This record gives sequence, C-alpha cells and structure tokens, in this order.
Amino acid sequence: MSYGIEIKNVDNNAIIDGENPQFLIRGAGTANFGSIAGTGYGTIPNSGNSGNGNLLGSDFLFGVPYSSSGFSSTAYVHFECTRIVGAVLSRLVRRWGRNESNQGSTPSPKPPSYKWFQVAPPNSNGFTPPASLSTDYGFEVYSSSGDTLFTTAQLVAFGTLHGIITPTTFSTSFSIGGETYSSAYTATFISPSGTDIYDYYVHCNDFVYEINPGNLRFAIKAVYHGQSRTITIISTSPFTFLIGFIRT
Repeated sequence: MSYGIEIKNVDNNAIIDGENPQFLIRGAGTANFGSIAGTGYGTIPNSGNSGNGNLLGSDFLFGVPYSSSGFSSTAYVHFECTRIVGAVLSRLVRRWGRNESNQGSTPSPKPPSYKWFQVAPPNSNGFTPPASLSTDYGFEVYSSSGDTLFTTAQLVAFGTLHGIITPTTFSTSFSIGGETYSSAYTATFISPSGTDIYDYYVHCNDFVYEINPGNLRFAIKAVYHGQSRTITIISTSPFTFLIGFIRT
C-alpha cells in the first residue's frame, strides 16, 4: 500500500489495514440443543448444491457445549451440528446437536445447550456494523470507497483465533466417548495449562453427522474432555478447523 494504515502483530502479519475488512462479532449467545444455529437466517449464504457452502464468502460460526452446572472433568462431551438442506432461499440450515430421531441418542452427557458466536466481515452477507455516534470514542478504519473495514463501536465482544487444526491422522475405525467412526481423520487441540477447555470454541460451519444403512458412523465434529484439556477433531477428510476464544 502506498498510503493509509497498516497494523501488524509481533509475527509481522497484518491484522488491520485500509484495504481488507476485519471479521466482527455478528451475533453471540446461548442456544438449546436442537435449536437453529447462528444468527439471522441461520444459513451459510452463497451455499452451493447439496449444501456445500462457499466458506470464503460466508460467516464463520463457532460453538462449544455448555451446561450451567458444568461437565464432569472425566466426561467426553460431543459437540455436533445437524445440517438441513432446504430450498434455494433457505439453502443450508443448521441446528445444534444431532437429529436424534434419525441418528440415535447423543452419548452421555448430552449437552443441554451451546454457547456460540458468529463473525462476519462488515458489509458482507447482509451484515452492516452499527454506525458510530458523535459521542462515541474509539477507532474506525474505512476503505477508499467509504465502507467500514473495522470499528470498535462493535466491540462489546470480539473473537480471537487460538488454533488452526487440520486432522491428518487417518483410521479406518476410530473410537472415542462411546462411539466409533469409520474412515476418520483426527487431530487434537490442547489448551494451555490452567485453562478451561470449555472456554474454547470450534469453527463448526462444516459439521455433519451421518449413519449409513450398515450402521457405520461418519462425522465432522468435535469431542471435549476437561481433564486432559483437549478437543478431539473428527473429520471425513483433512479439512482445516479454527479454534476460537471470545473476549468481552
């Protein structure tokens, strides 16, 4: 860039500049098992045929199993989403947890609810950040065309990236938390010592859970374990998953 602003982190990576929009919190909250996942229409915009979403043109949805009473440190807690392919306008609808009427019961302890947050770049996917007021203070960055690229007016909370995980260990049969998955790629995220693994959210845009007629399970999901501070990622191929953290 010949002029403008560019802010870099300690690794010399640009994190804010005058050309690229920054992901901001579009929505966040707590949702019950089986409810629609995400904010707004609960879809991935620009999804293709058969629900294959164009992730680069979409919001990013992060979630974590939640119980007001907490989970046992020794429990394996399954984090899943159900994808429902609808008409063109609804495209791809997500619900928290599996469809138990078709896919069987969730292994115990079944998460009663989920915490989540959803991020989107300003002025994309129908997301317009709130306008700043003359009484506000903070920091805003605009593009050459006047679009908001970053604003602290949105920062009641913000998401940070804590890990990029790609499952590359392949198993014809992989067992964890009372279930076995066929043709699974796996990887493990370990949170720092002294932290609570349930403070870490997994990017779940691609999550799906299926059982074929032979009762073989195929899944893209995560399994939390408090005692070891781990999130085990299970996938049908070596996708890349993001581990997020929300700060308020």
